[in-house]
Amino acid sequence: MKKIIVFTSLFFLSIVAFWSCKTDFSVNGEYKITPIVYGLLDQNDSIHYIKITKTFLGDGNALDFAKVADSSYFTKVAAKITEVIGGSEARSWILRDTILHNKDVNGAFYAPDQKLYYFITGLSTTNRLQEGATYNLEAILNDGAYKVTASTPLVTGVSFTPPANLSFYNESSSSPYKNPDITWNLGDGQTYNVTLNFHYDEIIGGVTTDKNIPWNLKDASRDDLSGSIGSTSAPGKEFYDLISSSVSSASVDKRVPNYFEIVVTAGAKDLETYILANKPSSSLAQSKPSFTNIDGGIGIFSARTIIKKTMLCVDPIIPCNKRALDQKSTKFLCTGAITGTLGFCSNNPQDGGVCGQPMQTFFCN
Repeated sequence: MKKIIVFTSLFFLSIVAFWSCKTDFSVNGEYKITPIVYGLLDQNDSIHYIKITKTFLGDGNALDFAKVADSSYFTKVAAKITEVIGGSEARSWILRDTILHNKDVNGAFYAPDQKLYYFITGLSTTNRLQEGATYNLEAILNDGAYKVTASTPLVTGVSFTPPANLSFYNESSSSPYKNPDITWNLGDGQTYNVTLNFHYDEIIGGVTTDKNIPWNLKDASRDDLSGSIGSTSAPGKEFYDLISSSVSSASVDKRVPNYFEIVVTAGAKDLETYILANKPSSSLAQSKPSFTNIDGGIGIFSARTIIKKTMLCVDPIIPCNKRALDQKSTKFLCTGAITGTLGFCSNNPQDGGVCGQPMQTFFCN
């Protein structure tokens, strides 16, 4: 027993002596750079952006390194996209770098400038990305020190026709609030989002400003939907409540409804898997699966399609018969109990009165 005690004591003494003599150590250990790639292709875009960065590590405060853009960039990037149709290469594009100024400043990393890599296709029938093709990414980093590859098809077959109008309120009905439906063809998408953006003009001192209130109507996985058609409703009561909570009660000359923009976004399977893998964990163990489809790195290279349709609140040519926000819904927006004090009014003379005055009489049927 004494021998064991003596040996143990000497062992710990040797450790203490070692650390007391050697002070130039690093807790980081041996560090390996990992490429990070983010890119989503959409055939409805004419310019396509890919983000290529790297992990970083150093002795000191990691938050300080995160604020320095060069900590996340490779010195040299040679990247290209290749289009493959029927097993044969059709076209290819060399990616060029550019600086955008749209990065969110509310975060730990550098902002608002960010370096992205891009290629241009245009939107003509022959130039745009082709449905049915596969797109391969290859990036050679720092003169061959690192190489990443990835591949994705496009999301196809997603479409929708906007409803004839968006009737949110009918004062003569026993259930005055209405819930118009929005439907879309699912195509081969695997994850979906439907958003309704309400645009209105805000006039103060003769200066007109376009204002937008986004309304997220639905997030859904393909597994949550049946058949080939997706559907969601736009609850009328929620529409007016959203405006009431989003619009300032500050004094304005007037607020005039302008147009609605319906946006349907559909993502590919790999994108859905990546989103699900990166959601916050709901388990007590906080364990999460990881997912990437980048060979030689981490991140996601996939596809989505974004389809937008615009509906004028009041058509200037056929003001009564073709309007997204029907007359009774407009009247409730301007004079109703929820939003009637916010200065909304209609410039359409057939809605009665003059914009800026209480509109009690509407003349369209």
